[in-house]
Amino acid sequence: MITDESRRLRCLNGGVWYLPQDERTDRPVLGYVRGTEGALMVDAGMGPGHVADFFEGIRKHVLPSPDRVVLTHWHWDHVLGLDDLSRCGLKAYGRGETDRELEGLRGKDWSDSGLDAMVRAGDLPAFSRDCIRREIPEAAQRKIGGLDILVGDERSLDLGGLEVSLVPLDSPHTDDSLAVVVPEYGVTFLGDAIYGRRYRGVYGYRVEQFIAMVHRLLGFGTDWYVISHMDPLSRQGLEELLLPMAEMAEFVGDRGDAEGCAEEYAGKLGRGLTEDEVQTLGFFTQVNALEL
Repeated sequence: MITDESRRLRCLNGGVWYLPQDERTDRPVLGYVRGTEGALMVDAGMGPGHVADFFEGIRKHVLPSPDRVVLTHWHWDHVLGLDDLSRCGLKAYGRGETDRELEGLRGKDWSDSGLDAMVRAGDLPAFSRDCIRREIPEAAQRKIGGLDILVGDERSLDLGGLEVSLVPLDSPHTDDSLAVVVPEYGVTFLGDAIYGRRYRGVYGYRVEQFIAMVHRLLGFGTDWYVISHMDPLSRQGLEELLLPMAEMAEFVGDRGDAEGCAEEYAGKLGRGLTEDEVQTLGFFTQVNALEL
């Protein structure tokens, strides 16, 4: 269990709290939303230790325990705590696509040798394997729980005087992304929705999908956006992060020539590009070049 104060539950706004991400083992943010007649948790975390730290914060701040958990997507760092939560009586919400992916994860061998085999097969980065071993040293505790309630179209949950919207997203990161929007407190939990994915081993984004997602997220109109592996962003912070990327995506269009696009974009700006700008352009051009 992580004990330093920098990794304790924090209040973001009103009845919305969060346990910050932790780079040491790649822990994502865990969220908490409280109404007068219920509370929910956002994402299930990386295993028993992560879940224990979350509930330690709940007890410390004398908050009611959540009775449900919403998964933002199926990746291991967001779901390895689900089995523990299910045994604590929490009902799990997620998309049908998430349910299918969880079934696939349950069919994998999560022993130490099984993790090594996943790395060799290219199904798991070595860094992720090492994080799983650190977070869950006992292989018998590496279990994948299941969903209780499937979310198809947008769905509203009533926590007692507080409405929470579960909004399916067409995300570059996974095909099962689900946002948790709390309008009254001006907060949206996005999971990993803004990140790209690997296409034939190449990390990046599809141009049209990325641009559409940016407009969708900013359209929520909330004041705060919680992304799983970052500190919470204000709306201005999200705009500063995503709008320059969207501008580059529009500039790239359907072109796959990374060097040529970088040269032309530098000409448009009238200056040399930063390393980050060159890399971001490459996220779009390299995926275009694959002709998916």
